[in-house]
Amino acid sequence: YPQLTEDKIAELVKILTRKREYYVGPGSEKSRTEYGIYRTDGKTLDNLFEVLIGKDKYFPEEQRAAGNSYTAQYFNMLNDLNTVRVTSTEDGRLTLEQKQALIQKIMATKGRINMPKEIAKVAGVELEGVSGLRIDKDGKPLFSTMPVYRKVKKVFGEQGIDVDKWPAGLEEGQDNFWDDVAYVVSLNTENGEIRKQLNSDDFKKYSFLDEELKDAIIENKNAFALDSNNKWHRFSLKTMHLLIQEMSVISKNQMEVLLDLGLLKKDDDSQKGKFVNVEKVADEIYNPVVRKSVRQALKAYNAVIDKYENISYVVVELPREKNSDDEKKKITDIQKENEAEKNAALKEFAKKLSMSEDAVITQYRKTKGLAFKVRLWYQQNGICPYSGNEIKAEDLLYSPDKFEIDHIIPISVSFNDSTSNKVLCYAEMNQEKGQRTPKGLFDLGKGQGYAVMKETIQKNKRMSKAKKDNLLSQIDLEDVEVKRGFISRNLVDTQYASRVVLNALQSFIRTNGLDTKVTVVRGAFTAQLRRKWDI
Repeated sequence: YPQLTEDKIAELVKILTRKREYYVGPGSEKSRTEYGIYRTDGKTLDNLFEVLIGKDKYFPEEQRAAGNSYTAQYFNMLNDLNTVRVTSTEDGRLTLEQKQALIQKIMATKGRINMPKEIAKVAGVELEGVSGLRIDKDGKPLFSTMPVYRKVKKVFGEQGIDVDKWPAGLEEGQDNFWDDVAYVVSLNTENGEIRKQLNSDDFKKYSFLDEELKDAIIENKNAFALDSNNKWHRFSLKTMHLLIQEMSVISKNQMEVLLDLGLLKKDDDSQKGKFVNVEKVADEIYNPVVRKSVRQALKAYNAVIDKYENISYVVVELPREKNSDDEKKKITDIQKENEAEKNAALKEFAKKLSMSEDAVITQYRKTKGLAFKVRLWYQQNGICPYSGNEIKAEDLLYSPDKFEIDHIIPISVSFNDSTSNKVLCYAEMNQEKGQRTPKGLFDLGKGQGYAVMKETIQKNKRMSKAKKDNLLSQIDLEDVEVKRGFISRNLVDTQYASRVVLNALQSFIRTNGLDTKVTVVRGAFTAQLRRKWDI
């Protein structure tokens, strides 16, 4: 058959050996079906298995992100950091600086990381002073430490490839090579299809993606694998980008931020009726401790409205999220430490005055507030932090009007009335400082200066880290956003349980068209009012 030329043979072989790729499925451009990439709604997918990924709950048009993506890992790590509680800060949450230090530690560590130990070290507390970590079924702590990133970095590093040069933008619209590769290797199992995707137009923007790197990605695709079977995160990249921007600058976890953004709870018909649908609210909470607190609080509210139908105003106050034996032990330990400090202050004050301790205690009874002033004097090594001048024991005893107790961060914005926000200073320095931070005072050219104070207090072993942080704070109280942040953080309870109750009650009241007003305050603020009103 002379008509069977080489070209004709090649054409026939191509027809006879062709095979529809598994990820295409049935159907064609002209014959669309719900079972292949050519959908009946007119859309054409790159891969049939995209339909199995699922959609984001909060942005239904967005696909869930690959669980091994850089964004998902970073988000998980940030969420765990924002859930941690430590005893060294006023609100129990890690500071921005502490979080950054821990993130840098995680990113730089090649092997296993003992996160409770690292957190304790950075926060300046004992291991017992760290709580809030997730735990596994055996009670061991769980923490997201960018496992895929660190594994890929190690494997590719051994081949001389620096993965830290790969773009890893964490804002919507920014290039993130990690996320794009993670999606491809999660969705596709065959090397040929992975290569096809890496050769597609979507990857042409990455000029560094040469054939050698493509080979390395295909050869080491298992380095991108997750330890769990959950290939896809519950959130889309869009949701995580939104949450990361908030969670990076404030120490709130994902649920708190979702609540603040109004994404978590929406009014629905399930809340119509005389009582709050407690179980409906509780079902949406993943933390079992918080779920219990919320359930009890809403049941209490239902009991109240069952007896009193017309309620004009409701103020919700919730305590800390847990009251375990460990928490009680921490409180007891703190009380013991405080008592030991008071005794040490009494002893040193009596020694400076050449008086007996009993005689000083008698003076305590005669002069209101003297015992607390002596305790602050002891913490400060007898030095006024603002002027740098010595506070003599005899002056404190016999000329108490020379000295005043100052709120380091003005209480008008911080609402922080704790010992960690108080110092003993000369009265004239307090008047000069007014409603400023110590740095604000020094910026006016008053006092001993910021650098001198910093050097002094950093050597002070008696002063708590929280107090040092307040003294060294460089926040600008003239900034409206700073003031707003203080007020928001202190007047409106930012704890997850409190926010859930607040949103649940507000949703219930809106849904049923009630006139009741509802808000929530934190226990520390209420306690402060009780002290002011002597009740």
